[in-house]
Amino acid sequence: YYNGAFFPALSRKDNRERMLSLVRKCFGAVKSRIKVEPAEYSMDLAVDLAKERAYIIELNPFGRPDGMGTGTALFDNKDPKDLKVLFGESPFEFRVEKAPDTTD
Repeated sequence: YYNGAFFPALSRKDNRERMLSLVRKCFGAVKSRIKVEPAEYSMDLAVDLAKERAYIIELNPFGRPDGMGTGTALFDNKDPKDLKVLFGESPFEFRVEKAPDTTD
């Protein structure tokens, strides 16, 4: 994956709010129908702002960084604060790149 992708239009507050609304609506519609083991998973979504719709791309197993699981592009799986968000011990956060990555 290319974690440094930056799309200026998506970083605008109005578009972030629209995306969050669409993501919540999509997840709310499918969460009770997803029956996977283990029950922890991450969901990759595509958001189409023009069609006002979010699409599920794939589900991946998710777990502690030292066990089974997938990577986290906008969360640091070594940061205790981020881990609390990822494992539901802190409130949900919706993150979008707000500036281009300047590191090489």
